[in-house]
Amino acid sequence: MMNKSKIGVLFLAATFLAFANIYAQETAQEAFDRGGENFTSGKYDEAIIDYTKAIELRPNAAKAYNNRGLVYYVKGNFDQAILEYTKAIEISPNFAGSYYCRGIVYNTKGNFDQAISDFNKSIELNPHQSDAYFYRGVTYKTKGNFLKAISDLSVAIELNPKDYMSYYNLGLTHNATGNFLEAILDYTKAIELKPNFSESYRERGISYRTAGDFDRAILDFTKAIELSPNDARSYSDRGLAYDVKSNFDQAILDHTKAIELNPNDAQAYSYRGVAYQGKGSFEQAISDFAKAIELNPNNNYAYFCRGLTYQGKGDFDRAISDLNVAIELEPKVPRTYYYRASAYYSKKEYAKAWDDVHKVESLGGKVELDFLEKLKKASGREN
Repeated sequence: MMNKSKIGVLFLAATFLAFANIYAQETAQEAFDRGGENFTSGKYDEAIIDYTKAIELRPNAAKAYNNRGLVYYVKGNFDQAILEYTKAIEISPNFAGSYYCRGIVYNTKGNFDQAISDFNKSIELNPHQSDAYFYRGVTYKTKGNFLKAISDLSVAIELNPKDYMSYYNLGLTHNATGNFLEAILDYTKAIELKPNFSESYRERGISYRTAGDFDRAILDFTKAIELSPNDARSYSDRGLAYDVKSNFDQAILDHTKAIELNPNDAQAYSYRGVAYQGKGSFEQAISDFAKAIELNPNNNYAYFCRGLTYQGKGDFDRAISDLNVAIELEPKVPRTYYYRASAYYSKKEYAKAWDDVHKVESLGGKVELDFLEKLKKASGREN
């Protein structure tokens, strides 16, 4: 999560004063200072004009290029920001901040390897800059290199133990590796440092839910909703926890609220469909799955769930049709073949059922022994 860019802004903002005296000409310094004032006031176009003036008066003013790069970054002109930072590096190759900031821009653009290269150089030049370790760790996490991410985020915490975002992202990384208990500890520390940051409660709730502690999960999702009442995700997450506890009515209420807040969220309709399915309200479930598919025609989950609902209604042809689509969209999910095998069994198409059983096994899935025995008996064959 890259919302720590504000810290990067603060890091660079300090250079407005630190380097103000590098200008020998009074007018250059005035332009530089005025650029900082305009930037702080949110007058970005004026700030660019000021830094441009400072550069005209002193062409080797690396910090003016650096700060103009920051303004372009804030305005969303990432390519121009990179050009500005690159020029600052060309003039002052030993200033860690320009590498750090260019790394942030590369990260924002999805150029993760280039971002890591810049963070490496920034750390080489300034080994005590916690933010560079933070961003490099987050970049490694995004790339799926969780061990390096954990290492960098841990160093960031050592250098700045009050940084709640480092604990939060460390929690995300531990959660991604399946280490839910460590993730819970990380989120708890983040909450201790920043009690009003709703994301920490929400993510801790997800870890609790994944670990099977649904009551604590619900408490955390409720707190996240209290802090951010318009965040549809927390309602969906709490609804899923209620669904697992078979509290389908409450789950439906939460998913309905999520849909109200974000009516184009296909997954929210799928989740509410599952809750309706749990209640035995098959027609409402099918309606929600159909809406989810309308919003996202590649929604494997919605096809799968609607297929199971049709199967529960005894409509095996429609069930097989939906499961076929689910398999086309994601052909390596064993459970989809298993339920299609069950539908074929119900239609007495035993050869097709056996084909799906073999597919489940080839994908590393397991077939219930009771189903296997019934299939063997009905088909008159062993495999």
